[in-house]
Amino acid sequence: MNETFAERLAHLRAEKGLTQRELGAAAGVAWSMISKYESGKSAPRLKVLMKLADALGVSADELKGALSKQTNKLKIYDGFSSRLIAARANAAFSRKKLCEATGLSGDDLADMELGDLLPSPEDVKKIAHALGTSVDSLAGAKHEEEAVLLHFVEPGDNSVGTRENLAPVPPDTYRRFAAFADELGITPGELMSAIVFREAAAIDANPDDVPSLEEFVQKVKSERT
Repeated sequence: MNETFAERLAHLRAEKGLTQRELGAAAGVAWSMISKYESGKSAPRLKVLMKLADALGVSADELKGALSKQTNKLKIYDGFSSRLIAARANAAFSRKKLCEATGLSGDDLADMELGDLLPSPEDVKKIAHALGTSVDSLAGAKHEEEAVLLHFVEPGDNSVGTRENLAPVPPDTYRRFAAFADELGITPGELMSAIVFREAAAIDANPDDVPSLEEFVQKVKSERT
């Protein structure tokens, strides 16, 4: 059977008697992403594909074979999330600006930077054109590390309470960030939290009145216990 990945996924899900929501819940993937996969609008990254295969009770190779038929127009190597973050930073594009330039949704771009969504070849071309970089450099020439997800705490809405968040960080940047955090005796996530809270405190404040980063680091340490 010469099925595309979209067709194969829908077929296997039907065989298991699962709805898109049920498959999403079993694989830890938003049901809206399952819908995009089955419509052929998007393709999953390898780590998501493996979760889908496990939820469907099939081998990852079975799904990978079908996926290769769907994405053989342009080879997109692992590490796309890292390359996208770096290219967007180099072009000084906010995510919103890139959405406007490409017509892609903010959710899709966020999922690409988190490494949860493999872009279509057409999406890669749109993004490369918007950022002024080559398609080949964005698609990659070899498998590389995906972005590292940095979990941290930030002020809540209207600075009330706190909430957890995560940010995708290129591997090399994360390693430097982690080394600095280690020198301070805190985790990378705690360092990010200290930076974010200091930036929040600086809004509409006299620069001389804003506590130093070291003070926020000490506060993070004191809140561990």
